[in-house]
Amino acid sequence: AEKLEGMVLQLEKRATAERKPSARQVENETLKQSILEAMETDRLYSVGEMIKEFVFFPSDITPQRVSALMTQLVVDKKVIREVDKRKVYFKVVVE
Repeated sequence: AEKLEGMVLQLEKRATAERKPSARQVENETLKQSILEAMETDRLYSVGEMIKEFVFFPSDITPQRVSALMTQLVVDKKVIREVDKRKVYFKVVVE
């Protein structure tokens, strides 16, 4: 029973531990910042256009990853997502 309690305590400690972000998370934050700086106001961007135009993207970046980054920016209310004829576009929010 004591061993079990010890294990439960260890698990709880692990679950609440402050972790530093992974290398990928740090890279994603940098990319999101670069995306916001590169997007022109009043212009709609598709994921494909961003991959072609934004030179700071790593050469192996996938449309799925760009889409995931954009979704995070939408959740943070930094970008607006618009759908036109089943194609998704993103527009930077002007503050």
